[in-house]
Amino acid sequence: MFDTTIILAGIYLLGLSTAQIWYAVPLVVVISLVWGATRHERLTEIITHSVKSLLWVLTFMGIIFALIYVAGYFQ
Repeated sequence: MFDTTIILAGIYLLGLSTAQIWYAVPLVVVISLVWGATRHERLTEIITHSVKSLLWVLTFMGIIFALIYVAGYFQ
C-alpha cells in the first residue's frame, strides 16, 4: 500500500524536525525548577514540585506534538 521510499523519507524528515525539540528540554527543566522554587522553600519540596511540573509540561508538549503530527499526516 505504501512505498518504502516514502516511509523512509518521512522518518528522515521527522528526525530532522525533532532535533530542534531538544532545545526545549533545558528550558522546560529551568522553568520547572523556578516554578517549584517560587512555591516552596525546602529543597525536597522544590524538587518534588519541579518533577511533577516537568512531567506535566512534557506531557502537554507531547500531546500538542502528536496532534500537529496527525493533522499534518492528513493534509
